[in-house]
Amino acid sequence: MVLLVGSFGRIPECGEAIRRLTGEAVGWARDLGQGMDELRRAEFAAVVVDQHLWDMEPRLADSAVQACGTAVLVLISPAVSSAERVAREVSGALRRREGELRRARADAEASLRTELNEAVTGILLSSELALASPGMPGAAANKIRSVYELAMSIRERLEAKT
Repeated sequence: MVLLVGSFGRIPECGEAIRRLTGEAVGWARDLGQGMDELRRAEFAAVVVDQHLWDMEPRLADSAVQACGTAVLVLISPAVSSAERVAREVSGALRRREGELRRARADAEASLRTELNEAVTGILLSSELALASPGMPGAAANKIRSVYELAMSIRERLEAKT
């Protein structure tokens, strides 16, 4: 969903152009205060704000940046931008946001995979050392062998996902 913040006359035209180009639903807020209320109520992929409004309320603008969360912020000058241009800017910003989110997910997955591989390596090594210990009771050896096999299974699944 995209939130348009501003009171310029072409809001409906811009909203429709954004909806057509991106397929996103579009909400509207008259000013930054109302926009902040909307940001607390719902999650948005993009927040499009009239640059003039942004400049007129710097304190609210700072709070709005925080309230946007993961939404991409797009500042526009409706006096000089057509609805189609606004829609293209929003569409480009949404594509960049998607790419950033995809990269962040991939980075998090790779980091988690590395941590799990390290832990599994530790379990495998400890299990091998324990199994090589002389005088290991049979029941204990069977349990450690079971842990070893489970760790190998986890390692195989982790390697299959890369």
